[in-house]
Amino acid sequence: MKLKILKFKNEKLKFREAVGFTLIEVMVSLFVIGTSMTAILFIFSTSINSATTVKNNTVAAALAQEGAEIMNNLRNEDWINSRAFGSFGNPGGVLADGQYRVQWNSSQTLTLSSNPFLRLDSNTGIYSYDMGNDTLFKRAIAIETVVPDIQKRITITMTWADNRGNTKTLTAESHLFNWR
Repeated sequence: MKLKILKFKNEKLKFREAVGFTLIEVMVSLFVIGTSMTAILFIFSTSINSATTVKNNTVAAALAQEGAEIMNNLRNEDWINSRAFGSFGNPGGVLADGQYRVQWNSSQTLTLSSNPFLRLDSNTGIYSYDMGNDTLFKRAIAIETVVPDIQKRITITMTWADNRGNTKTLTAESHLFNWR
């Protein structure tokens, strides 16, 4: 390092080092940069987790709505085909109260629920129990008679595990009436 001799007004000689960074300045700079990078990575990680949570909540809500609409359509088919209210596509008559499963191509009757995972067909983007890979989601549809031959309560329960392994539940309820 070069040393410069400077004269000041009081005519004393002082030594001054050449301009540069000291070890303390470098350490402070690294600490500030490290802290900033940690905060940025934390924000990105939180954003990804939040996006996954929102996506799963949206899919679960859509699958619950699909279940309610399928049950409504089955009730309408019963009217068209002159079947008893509460048959839900069952040619043998009114279904007993209980938990069932149903999928979008519900030309078949409801199946008693063993609560398996829904599968997603990556080619079509359709959730079903038949084809595709298992997803996080389970859907159970509970049928309950509120007023015999007049009103049925349909409760759709979606369950899935979040990023941390906690079980999440979404419940939707629909009431179907015999308007005939």
